[in-house]
Amino acid sequence: MLTTEELNLAIEELLNKARDVFNKYDGAFAAIGNQSSAAVQGLNALQYELMSELQELANGVGLEHEWNGTSVRFKQNDGTWGQWVNLQAASSFDYEETTNPGIDVNPTNLHAKWLNLTTAELFICTDNTAGSNLWTGSNGTTIQPNQLPSNPTNTFPATLYNNQTYSHTFSGSTDADGTVTHYIVDQISSANLTVATAEVAAGSAHVFTVGSVTTDETVTFRVRAKDNYGSYSAGITVTAQLKLSSIGVPGGVGFGVGVAPDTLVTAFGLTPMTGYNDPTHANFGNYTDASGSVMVYIPKHYVKLSVNTAAPYNGLQVDISDSAQAGYSLPRCFVNNGVEVAGIFVDKYLGGKEGTVMVSKRNLDPVSTNSAHNPITALTANSQAPAATYEGMYAAVKTRGANYSLTTIFTYTMLANLADAHYQACYRNNNFAPCAWADIEPYQPKGCNNNALKDVNDANVVYATSGYSNCGLTGGVTDAVFAKIAHNGQKCGVVDLNGNMWEVAAGYITSAAGAHLVLKESIDVKNLTAAVAYTTTNYDALTMPLTLSNTQVGFGDGTNQFFSGDTVRTNNAYRLDNLGLPLNDNAVSTSGTNRFGQDGFWRYQVNEMCPIVGGDWSSSGLSGVRTRVLSSVRSHSDYSVGGRACLVPSVAG
Repeated sequence: MLTTEELNLAIEELLNKARDVFNKYDGAFAAIGNQSSAAVQGLNALQYELMSELQELANGVGLEHEWNGTSVRFKQNDGTWGQWVNLQAASSFDYEETTNPGIDVNPTNLHAKWLNLTTAELFICTDNTAGSNLWTGSNGTTIQPNQLPSNPTNTFPATLYNNQTYSHTFSGSTDADGTVTHYIVDQISSANLTVATAEVAAGSAHVFTVGSVTTDETVTFRVRAKDNYGSYSAGITVTAQLKLSSIGVPGGVGFGVGVAPDTLVTAFGLTPMTGYNDPTHANFGNYTDASGSVMVYIPKHYVKLSVNTAAPYNGLQVDISDSAQAGYSLPRCFVNNGVEVAGIFVDKYLGGKEGTVMVSKRNLDPVSTNSAHNPITALTANSQAPAATYEGMYAAVKTRGANYSLTTIFTYTMLANLADAHYQACYRNNNFAPCAWADIEPYQPKGCNNNALKDVNDANVVYATSGYSNCGLTGGVTDAVFAKIAHNGQKCGVVDLNGNMWEVAAGYITSAAGAHLVLKESIDVKNLTAAVAYTTTNYDALTMPLTLSNTQVGFGDGTNQFFSGDTVRTNNAYRLDNLGLPLNDNAVSTSGTNRFGQDGFWRYQVNEMCPIVGGDWSSSGLSGVRTRVLSSVRSHSDYSVGGRACLVPSVAG
């Protein structure tokens, strides 16, 4: 049996082994990154070895012992317990925690050591200024005093629109003691607005998506900047309006059309085309119906018509707004059945024919009101029987369905005003890229009007022949110049407005006695037939301030005022503006002006007048989106006169 002296020597030897291991690894923690696992394994092995050997010694001498997890003691020969022996070496770290240190630890010693037990990273305090400690970690982590970055600048759009995706790059934050690395969007107040990635690198865009909102909604969210130390600014609260749709920003991509509310799309049985909600896409705001016809959605908006004699306005400045403002009026085409509607769908192309249906499709021979050229009398679908006359167009458009109506003269005026507003904004921005026809005067949509399948001003605009005279196919130009024939100078717009075929327009007639009449706001345009369209009780009287001398003149006389800009819908001047007619004789001249595309005005006085607009393939300089002819009557028939269909809601929106 071992003596007590021999036992003490054996224990001393084991303790020396323990010290050797701890001395080996103590001090190595300054570079513990790759050695941490070796140290832990060595310590665990030592503990196992010590316990095993102590157990063997105890068994050998028959000594009873106790172990408390870190220390051991043995029962003496006299039955008493000896001193506890700590088998765990004292730590050389000032702090052992499961987290990194903070700047406010404030250690007494400058080079205090902190071990993160979770990550095994060792930190040394190199500046123990109270409340502003600086710690350097073995893995490269730096803990130091940090000034928070400043808040971002709020440049987010005030209005977003349904079923659209927006990219916005936040900026404006600065960091006095570092760099701004990220921006984060959070705390969005509505499920109708989502962001693809909450936190993105500085200089990158957040991608927002607006859902199918059914009513206007106010939404808020927070935006914070993040610095290179991982700290965030306090944040700003951004407020935006989610709206059903928008006409867009004049001078911008996608202006002049918009995304229709789902309720209207469903009600009219339409299908959004690929890219319908992308302002940069050729199909933005474009829909198809059951016949495959393409229609363009024009959202409700407001227009301000004011006098400005400077270039490029030359007498008429046109401004557009999504909301009602002082000096702005609602275009008459957005009032129907006694209510203001959310927007209207307009055929993208001149009416063509497929079978017995009048359709809006590209590269078709346009229908006409005369038997000599693709006559509308062949359009008999939906129990229709249009006569080969101008008033026969009321039945022709209904071959697609009872909801379709002949496009009103108010709509053509609205499209012309959008074209003007778009070009003028491009001029102010000194950026004409969003308007293809802005490169050649007159600054209006181009078309087939030189009697040789070209535009009289732009030789690059060439139509494919329809096979009849010098009439072109609907939308019949190459893709390269297609945007030049659209009302907004972009492929998503309404085309064929300048030349090719005259278009019969609804909403303005004269009575059998020659009285000038404008359709009442209470009338639903889809109910207009050849008979109903000439029922005078459906109209309000219009006082004509223009000399109707059965002559042809051009729009514009120098920089004289052209429209009144009246905002009261019951006023005569407002109605005249929406017909696209000048406010007085001072606004016309023999040849007109380039400001109005030298569009013509046939100022005739006839009974049961049926207005036609736009010009035809041989109208040359007097054709254009503002051209108005008052010399025709409802019973006329012509091989160069057709039209297009429209869908106008009957309920408020």
